[in-house]
Amino acid sequence: MCLSSGVDIAVIGLGLIGGSTLRALARAGHQVLGYDADPATRATARTAAAKAPAGARWQVAPTVRDAVASAELVVVAVPLPAFEAVLHELGNSGYSGLVTDVTSVKGPVRDLVERRLHRLAGFVGGTRWPGGRPPASPPPTPTSSPAAPGCSAWSRRRPRSRTGWSWRR
Repeated sequence: MCLSSGVDIAVIGLGLIGGSTLRALARAGHQVLGYDADPATRATARTAAAKAPAGARWQVAPTVRDAVASAELVVVAVPLPAFEAVLHELGNSGYSGLVTDVTSVKGPVRDLVERRLHRLAGFVGGTRWPGGRPPASPPPTPTSSPAAPGCSAWSRRRPRSRTGWSWRR
């Protein structure tokens, strides 16, 4: 696995996908701060965090800036219409580390990232396999990623207009 235990991670968006991602990362030993734009979702997540077993290693932050303040990696787990606002907040927060996403579409995300995030160490787009099923194409092949030394980035070796891609400055 690319991330060793103890990496500080922020998850922006605490719905079904983001909340599940946050808990899985915490179970894997990472310190995770979550944030959601919806106050009711944040309150529900805070209640769940308070009831979590001791050492659960996750909390809910009041703002994006607070969530990413010590993060080495940010996972964006919001619907596409909210993605640009999250990128704007990341840019305004001064965050300059790695960002990935779990948004279901890749082309529009790639375009937004290309326009908005010039100060980041890198953007590594998440998988484009909806519903956990791979597309009817050859399996991905690992390639090294200069944005995250020691990690594997997955590439289909297709033109970027047809698949997700890793954005680097």
